[in-house]
Amino acid sequence: MNAPPPIPRLLFVDHVERILGGAERNLVELITSAPSRREWRAACACAPASPLRAALEGQAVELYPHRLPSAVAELRLVQRRFSPWNTLRAWQALVSARRRLRPVLDQFRPDVVISCTNKDHFCVAPLCHQPPRPSVWWVNDLISADFFAWPVRRFFCLQARRHATRVVTVSEFSRETLRHEGLPEPLLTVVPNGIPLDRYPPRPRGGIRALLGLGAGDRLIGLVGRFTPWKGPEFFLRLAQAWVAAGEPGHFALIGQAFNEEQGFERALREFVVAHRLEQRVHFLRFQTDVAAA
Repeated sequence: MNAPPPIPRLLFVDHVERILGGAERNLVELITSAPSRREWRAACACAPASPLRAALEGQAVELYPHRLPSAVAELRLVQRRFSPWNTLRAWQALVSARRRLRPVLDQFRPDVVISCTNKDHFCVAPLCHQPPRPSVWWVNDLISADFFAWPVRRFFCLQARRHATRVVTVSEFSRETLRHEGLPEPLLTVVPNGIPLDRYPPRPRGGIRALLGLGAGDRLIGLVGRFTPWKGPEFFLRLAQAWVAAGEPGHFALIGQAFNEEQGFERALREFVVAHRLEQRVHFLRFQTDVAAA
């Protein structure tokens, strides 16, 4: 009788320390699902005190420490003027983070390494050459001119061509942006984020409406996510303004908050609401731990 094939060993790498963002929630749902437990032996390299680690503790996932130096973690490339000096400092710090990550790969001996953020792609992918193992880049962003400067997009594509075995995007649109930037078609694969239906059952209306003092029958239009320009809250508010001006009934809710240095952007959103006298129809709610209920 032939022995069963060994279960693949998958190492996921995600450095995010302060929040359990969309990419991290998708990661938790993926590697804690029943099929994943049967088909893989999963490990995650993540920040020791992060919400991601807390969400994975006790979930039969091997956990390893992984942090990026502040010069890397605090570097903001989305909709920022490109700074060669700050980027050079971050790259030098990334090399030191790579050295600290090497023992994790040596200890776990993954068959495949999946990096979950742009900075993690650049950190871990060169380690996958010796010994050779697939480096899969899980891309949750839109690497396009709308959000990233040309040098950043160029660097991403150069590094992907050199190091990535496969670049996995979460939508066709995201794949098309990378193809437009010059990544070859065979390198790109779309894998939409799955939805574990048992975790998102239909629920009676109540929670958010109760917080806002609305009735069960009141129409409510919501935007859930971090307050950052590239998620479109400004468009959402312009939509609310036009909706109210047209005499349509209902309320709008922005559920989330700003992180890092984007508090000024959140203030601008709130000032827009006041300036256009939308306070009775547009509501801000802080980050909700139970996103499914929201």
